[in-house]
Amino acid sequence: TQGEVLDMRTFQGDVLAAACSCGHIYLYDRLIMKHSLSPPNNESKRPSDRPLPKVVVLDNQGMLCAPCADGQVYFWAVVPRPTYLFGLPFHKGSKSSLTTAATEATCSFLAVGCGGGCIKVWDVSQLPAPGTEMKRMTSEALAARLVCLTAFHAHDDAISQLAFVSRHVFATVGGGDKVCLWTVEGVAIG
Repeated sequence: TQGEVLDMRTFQGDVLAAACSCGHIYLYDRLIMKHSLSPPNNESKRPSDRPLPKVVVLDNQGMLCAPCADGQVYFWAVVPRPTYLFGLPFHKGSKSSLTTAATEATCSFLAVGCGGGCIKVWDVSQLPAPGTEMKRMTSEALAARLVCLTAFHAHDDAISQLAFVSRHVFATVGGGDKVCLWTVEGVAIG
């Protein structure tokens, strides 16, 4: 890799996806690097706008996504072959650095946190499965399949961790290591 590895996840059992500070996701199969994925124009970005702090596996959709320090969430198809799909702005017109992301076991919801303490949750269940209509859809049509359920201010400082504890509930860690529980609709429950 060309940068510090910030997160790793397995994909479809035997592929390892490593997100790096240089703005690339490296895909390894049996510890041999097979592919390097990056957002468009990654090399022309300032180094501080490149890091991908998390990689999220959407197994049901055959996709990977990653929040980026440039304020976008990027999506790639991995099946049948690695392909950039689209970028989704966290806040329109904002360059808020994205710090973390997670999905739950069914890959129906995607929650993303930012350096400003905000959370955004999308329903990603309508993204097509690999090898179906996905290859005929434009980036805009794919992005339109994501439904924003909520966007809210959760912590006074950056969201450092985010994890689903059940299908409709996730936990966040913000400044001062404060842990909070939320529903996917953004309702605080603990």
